[in-house]
Amino acid sequence: MQRRDTLWQQREPDDCVTWHPMEPARAVEGPLALDFFVDQTLVLELAPHQLAFREEAGQLKQVYFDGLHELAVGDGNGQISPESRLFFLRGDVPLTWRWSEETSLRVDTGRGTSNLIPLRGACSVVIDDPAGFHRKVLQGLESLEPEVLVGVLDTLVRTQIEARIEALVENQSVDTMRVQILLNDLAAADLDDDLLEIGLRCIHLAAGTPAAREEAVAPQATYAAPVGSYDDVF
Repeated sequence: MQRRDTLWQQREPDDCVTWHPMEPARAVEGPLALDFFVDQTLVLELAPHQLAFREEAGQLKQVYFDGLHELAVGDGNGQISPESRLFFLRGDVPLTWRWSEETSLRVDTGRGTSNLIPLRGACSVVIDDPAGFHRKVLQGLESLEPEVLVGVLDTLVRTQIEARIEALVENQSVDTMRVQILLNDLAAADLDDDLLEIGLRCIHLAAGTPAAREEAVAPQATYAAPVGSYDDVF
């Protein structure tokens, strides 16, 4: 934990601002623009297992580990550039989402057709490599909404599951019972090959399907990620 001799607690309140993690805790917070704190001291009180990534002009400049840090923001010598931004990551808080009645898997069965397979269950991932996750997913992003992040991760996980089900396709159809067996046998670690590449690890997976139905799809149709999401993740 980093500490300095300066007693920031005794400074004028207008000269010092303290940042605390959100409650309840979030796996990802930010970006926090430092131009709001020009000529002030920004005190970071990072939680255990939490890291702060400072980037400037889309490039990573510094990483702060859990504990207390003082950032003198300004354009002077020894100060932190107000053009910087901070992302806060922690690996002890999972990102979790559920698959409900509106959720389906789209499995290509060939010749412009696909099966829509209802998906039920839940998935949880944690940040296993904060530096990798920042570099592959967050670095350079202008904004970050939690629901967008979860939506992108959900897309990645479902794409992996769909690829496994497509291996079961025979004569332009897929047997629902075989799909159910595959989903029942699918473990959290089975998803880690792709997730570890972007600094994540799956810690819980429960997937199943009540039924399946066929739907015609134009040959040029593709599985699209939500607008404004992290296309380079894929």
